[in-house]
Amino acid sequence: MTILRGALIALFLFVALPASAQKPSEWIADARTKCRVWNQNPQPKETMTWIGACENALAQGYGVVQWYENGKATERYEGEYRDGKMNGRGIQTWPDGRRFEGEYRDNLRNGRGDFRYADGTRYEGEFRRGAWNGHGVFGSADERYDGEFQDGKRQGRGVLVYAGNRYDGEFRSGKPNGRGVFLRADGVRYEGEWNADFWQGSGPNGQRYEGAFDRAAFNGQGVYIYAKGDRCEGWWVQSRLARGICILANGERYEGALEDYGGALNLVPHGVGALTRSDGNVYVGTWTHGCLNDTICAIKPAETQR
Repeated sequence: MTILRGALIALFLFVALPASAQKPSEWIADARTKCRVWNQNPQPKETMTWIGACENALAQGYGVVQWYENGKATERYEGEYRDGKMNGRGIQTWPDGRRFEGEYRDNLRNGRGDFRYADGTRYEGEFRRGAWNGHGVFGSADERYDGEFQDGKRQGRGVLVYAGNRYDGEFRSGKPNGRGVFLRADGVRYEGEWNADFWQGSGPNGQRYEGAFDRAAFNGQGVYIYAKGDRCEGWWVQSRLARGICILANGERYEGALEDYGGALNLVPHGVGALTRSDGNVYVGTWTHGCLNDTICAIKPAETQR
């Protein structure tokens, strides 16, 4: 009768399959006592036993249901029943180490609950209609989220912490969406508007990034704008811009290979590229740490901010 059986798992958030993929719910009876309980998701060759009171051939009050498939014990429920359905407080356990303790209504998790997995993953919070709905805390080896859920996905206000990074803000359909503050593990702070994996907002010292953002880094097309108007744009990979276009406020333009020289997004020419000075002179060649030779060096965007 497992409620989780036949479900899709995404980040341990359970989402029910379409009704067409499930066998219709039905009553099932203990072969010995003839007492019936509601089987939310029937399985082939499934049986059960009930230990507890029985009224009008329906499980009633506190008791224990043990489920079997092909004679092998599967899940177990110990708790309250009313008219053959789980109603009230109870504990569900599975052979793979999963355990749920909390409240039920009409055979679905409803109210406060604590769901734990064998690997230490855990959700503690509110349930409605069998899914994570309302405020809850989800924790795993990789991340911790404390905030609002809707139908098993992060939705509303919350705080997500992973790999030393921290996002505090609004979520929609499981992703940052709306106003939020992102604090990277290295202490760099960004604040702005999110739209799924796209972010627009301010960074350290008045600098800004506008573009694709995935997890803890700039990933995809984006532009980094320095405090005094210098900008570098292109395709970012893990907050690195290996090749792009940098346009400085003093009129200089560089297009080609880049490197972050010394950190803090101090982008300089490094590799094949072309520098166009404000006077129209063009310098093309292979650059090394911002210089074409001993006399031709590009102004670093970070230097113009001083």
